[in-house]
Amino acid sequence: MNKWIFFPLALLALSFGFISKQTVTRFPYTIPASLPFHPEWELSSLSLEESRLIFAQSYHYLGKGAQCIAFESADHQYVLKFPHHAHRIPPPWVRSLPLLKNHYEQKLARSIHKKLKKIARSSKLAFVEWREETGLIVLHCNRTSTLNCILRVTDDTQKSYTIDLDTVAFSVQKKAKLLYPALEEWMEAGRGDLARQGLANLVKFLHERYEKGLDDPEENLEGNMGFLGTRPMSIDFGHLRKSERPCDRTEEQENIERLLLPLKEKLDATYPELGAYLEHCR
Repeated sequence: MNKWIFFPLALLALSFGFISKQTVTRFPYTIPASLPFHPEWELSSLSLEESRLIFAQSYHYLGKGAQCIAFESADHQYVLKFPHHAHRIPPPWVRSLPLLKNHYEQKLARSIHKKLKKIARSSKLAFVEWREETGLIVLHCNRTSTLNCILRVTDDTQKSYTIDLDTVAFSVQKKAKLLYPALEEWMEAGRGDLARQGLANLVKFLHERYEKGLDDPEENLEGNMGFLGTRPMSIDFGHLRKSERPCDRTEEQENIERLLLPLKEKLDATYPELGAYLEHCR
């Protein structure tokens, strides 16, 4: 091969390799304009008044999971989640080359689109079949021009961001108290009746979900479940899926007991009367 041809090709291959050298996690990532619009991804149960109330507030860092970073509204009623996206970037000199820059942008757009499809699939399932039980009230996964809302959020380092909601993916849920802290709060306040009602509702919740053919293979009750009042709520619905086979009663009971076991052990150690009541409810 002619050296004058080989050298540019070698440089090109080397440059493409550099794209995978630096991995960064960005939040929120802007939805590329090149991605097609999916009308089925736009889901909301908000009235105009509720929409103004939710998006007129500031939001502060709440926590981060494998898929999303969460912020709590100033009135403590809502949780706003943005998918975060880990991707690899080339050095500045590579991005100055049109061919390589275009390759990188196309690769990133494909990656974002793939992630949005996964998020939208589980979120739509939650919204359509398990809305009250997940507290999901808004899902936005398309690039739009109708929200006309610039939101201010503050991260865990107290750094503030202004975000154009039309350009990013996000979801809004009602804010629930985590499972065990809620039970602990009730018990310390002398409201064992509320704790027992919450546990009874939790067991019923799990049975109803299986009967609907819904499952979450990565569920952890203490980290992913909470209470709105005494009503259970799935905080993380990112892995929710629809079973392809009928519910098996024996399997259902085994799965529920497996999910409840860590909570029962904790209650047995701290509030034995609640541990006994949970055993009775199962």
